[in-house]
Amino acid sequence: MTEPTESESNSLFPTALSESRVVRNARSAADRFAVIADRARPLVTNSYLYRWLTTEPDPEVIVIDLRETYTVGPFIRLLDRLAPPIRRAFEHSTVGRLAIAVSGHLVAWGERVTETRLGKLAVAALEPPTPPQERALRTQTADEDDVETSESDRMRSDERASRRE
Repeated sequence: MTEPTESESNSLFPTALSESRVVRNARSAADRFAVIADRARPLVTNSYLYRWLTTEPDPEVIVIDLRETYTVGPFIRLLDRLAPPIRRAFEHSTVGRLAIAVSGHLVAWGERVTETRLGKLAVAALEPPTPPQERALRTQTADEDDVETSESDRMRSDERASRRE
């Protein structure tokens, strides 16, 4: 009996692997999981909890002071106590002074960049949209300006026509 050559052994390995019991069981489990996931998807997406979590928030702003909560309040108080000494130590360290100097240069560079055409375009693209109430007010004001402009244009054209006659 002769041993298989390297190319034969390379082609036998994938065949043996694809026919193995472990691979068949893994594929079968994956197929079963896909069927279960397909059946569970409508149940999940139609559930009250899913709809509640994915609904659009109300436009009214609700402010919660986390300092008054039992879960987050202690952590905030701890940070309030630790932040000032850590900040003082950072500001007086060499690394802190270097970081402050570098950040100052970065801010100045960023201000210069925003004055360029590309910078203005980036600012306009990243700017948050105007609230609907403000947008409606601007549209209303613009419409009123258009009406006034069109009336004044009509008056001017009437004056020109009367001069010609």
